[in-house]
Amino acid sequence: MMPRSTFETLGYFDERFLTGVEDIDYFYRARLAGLKMYMTSAVWYWHKEGATRDSSKEMSDQNKINHDENIRRFNEKWGFNCCSEMYVKIFNENQL
Repeated sequence: MMPRSTFETLGYFDERFLTGVEDIDYFYRARLAGLKMYMTSAVWYWHKEGATRDSSKEMSDQNKINHDENIRRFNEKWGFNCCSEMYVKIFNENQL
C-alpha cells in the first residue's frame, strides 16, 4: 500500500510498460527518490505470479512477448537487467 503522497512525488506508472515489470520500475523510481519502503511479516499478502499473464492461452502468449519487451525497455531505461540475481539481491537487502 502507498500513500497518496507517493503518487504525488513519483507520478503514475510508466505507461510504456505493459503487463509485467511496471511494478519493478515504479519501486526503483521510489528508491531513487529516497522514499522509504518497508517489509513486515505482520501483514499477509499473496501475489499469484502470472495470474493475469496466464489467464488464457492467448493472454499467456501475448503477455510473454510483452514481458520480454518490458525487460528490454527496463534495461534501456535504467542500464541494468531488472531480473538479474545481483539486482534482486541488492534490492531486497536495501543496498541501493
